[in-house]
Amino acid sequence: MKIKELRQKKVGDLHKLLKSNREELRSLKFSISSEQEKNVRRIRDVKKDIAKILTILNTKEEVKKLENQDKKEVKKNKSLT
Repeated sequence: MKIKELRQKKVGDLHKLLKSNREELRSLKFSISSEQEKNVRRIRDVKKDIAKILTILNTKEEVKKLENQDKKEVKKNKSLT
């Protein structure tokens, strides 16, 4: 999945996607270890998707924290004047 597509999704959707990707990774590991699956490269792709989702989630959380800090500072400055 592309980064642009992931950035447009909401946090709840990203968490659902993360959960499904982790489940897919788990099942891929089991199927490869039992030699049912031959496409080992798919594990790499799923791991990269998980990393992209986690990066975007962390970025969104940092932005939210910074916005909250800015609001608190504005309120504090207003109370001082």
